[in-house]
Amino acid sequence: MIDLKHIDANEVKKVFSEFLYEYSSPAFGSLTKRDIDILIFMKLQKLGVISSDPSKFELVKELKITSMKAKNLIYESNLRTMELGDMRESLKEVITNPTFLKTGDKIAIQIENPLIIDVLKSELKELGYITE
Repeated sequence: MIDLKHIDANEVKKVFSEFLYEYSSPAFGSLTKRDIDILIFMKLQKLGVISSDPSKFELVKELKITSMKAKNLIYESNLRTMELGDMRESLKEVITNPTFLKTGDKIAIQIENPLIIDVLKSELKELGYITE
């Protein structure tokens, strides 16, 4: 259950007003359920109810959703808010303190954010490397 009791009422009003504005654009009720879910997710992040860089497990636990839905919320919200430079900066942060696994001639790196995984794959592909 999402707890908004500890959040300043004025901040909740402000974020809810933003939500209504975005929900009504371009026309009231024209957003899909998926877009509404992503919008609400982003507003919960803005309020600090959900961290700005949540793990999939955090979302599964807090929102009571599947791992796949958590992954999609993270991916789509980041896709809508991050510029390519921000994505590359996040990738640099992950690479700076990596968790690697090497098995034979294969190397694996653990990256939680699905969008950053795609950025890494794209960067490696541009360099001529195969990723999987």
